[in-house]
Amino acid sequence: MSNFYFQIDPLAHSEHTAIIGGVKTYFYGLSKLADVAPSLDVLLFFLMHGRGESHIASQSVAFRLMTKWYSAGQTTPLVCITIDNPNHGARLVDDHANNAWNKGNQNHALDMVSIIDTTANEYAMLVDYAPAYISTLLSLEGVASDAFCFRNVVSGISLGGHATVRFAQRNTAKVEAIVPIIGCTDLSSLLLNRLRKTYKTEFAHLTNFGLWNVLYEELELSAEDQVKYPKRFHDFLAEKDRQVMEEFGNTQTKKLFLFGADDVLVSEKYSKLWLENHPEGLQSFSLSGVGHTVTEEMVSHIQVFLSLLG
Repeated sequence: MSNFYFQIDPLAHSEHTAIIGGVKTYFYGLSKLADVAPSLDVLLFFLMHGRGESHIASQSVAFRLMTKWYSAGQTTPLVCITIDNPNHGARLVDDHANNAWNKGNQNHALDMVSIIDTTANEYAMLVDYAPAYISTLLSLEGVASDAFCFRNVVSGISLGGHATVRFAQRNTAKVEAIVPIIGCTDLSSLLLNRLRKTYKTEFAHLTNFGLWNVLYEELELSAEDQVKYPKRFHDFLAEKDRQVMEEFGNTQTKKLFLFGADDVLVSEKYSKLWLENHPEGLQSFSLSGVGHTVTEEMVSHIQVFLSLLG
């Protein structure tokens, strides 16, 4: 999805790498810590990329964000951290498994959700281990880092936005804020409506609750669609979506949701009920004329949101 890329100067911000949990991890902007007082707060911005992309997409967004951040006069160091999601980038095993139903991947729902869950779990591990690896990387450059106070923000684009929500449902105590970008809180509704473009009870169900609250038999799927969306999977995903709705965890976690008003791939409407039921610490923007992409305005919203974390 090349529309996620920004034109960036690859030398504008530093890049360091470390192997964490067997995964190559990219740290952008770490060199800034050599120039600040060692007792300062440091924002760690973990950024998950979208389906079919790689850490390069995250890098382009991270670089735009860091450039805006420092151009606005911010003095708190901002370090962006990313990896290649499972089955993406240098970790690619089967490109077809990243395709949707409309490109012939019968297992689209299972493939996508399993990668979402694995990505969320890997970022939970990164949040735990990144500070120690940062200390190691900085010590190689003669920079003491024990007094830094690391503050965690987790974000993601598209599939990464879905994974950000899943991450936060289980790990809110680990982060100060989350920023899902063109993501979704209700994967059952997203996938079932993607499976059946003219789902006959779509709006009736979404008025009061998501399709996670609908019994499999009530979906009235064709025999062909039952192969693509089996009952065992629906029951599993519906329970996960219920947990996201009803057991989200720490209400103090600040949340910034960014949507494209013209996004037909991941419509804002599938997250509407969740947003209405979780107003604590929430900001949400639906950008007019924007489809399924990341824009300069979105990056500006993130920059302002981070600056107000206090």
